[in-house]
Amino acid sequence: MRNRKLIVVAGLVALAGVLRFATIDVQSYWYDEALTATLLRAPFGHMISELPRAELTPPLYYVLAWVWTRAFGSFEIGLRSFSAVAGVATIPVAYLVGRDLVGRRVGITLAALTACNPLLVWYSQEARPYALWV
Repeated sequence: MRNRKLIVVAGLVALAGVLRFATIDVQSYWYDEALTATLLRAPFGHMISELPRAELTPPLYYVLAWVWTRAFGSFEIGLRSFSAVAGVATIPVAYLVGRDLVGRRVGITLAALTACNPLLVWYSQEARPYALWV
């Protein structure tokens, strides 16, 4: 029984990955994403010094995304993939929260809702800190 539930959660993680990555490059950057890309293309020290003027969010996303862009690039797919990975990583966390608070069945339900929620999919496809916040 336990293995079957883990297989279901793994399937939900795979579904979340497909939903988040399938159309990640369909749209061009919008204004806030372009600002994120500009910040992340700068040298690390310059990016950190510009954050208080350019953003209201804490710097954790930008520090992690800066490292990510060095490996995967700072264009649509490379930069947005960081948010997509964060969004996919939310699924097992949702399962664990639901399981620990109520039970395995609720954990799976919460993971399924998190995997398929259109708003969470949308935010997982943006070069912004929203998916990491979740």
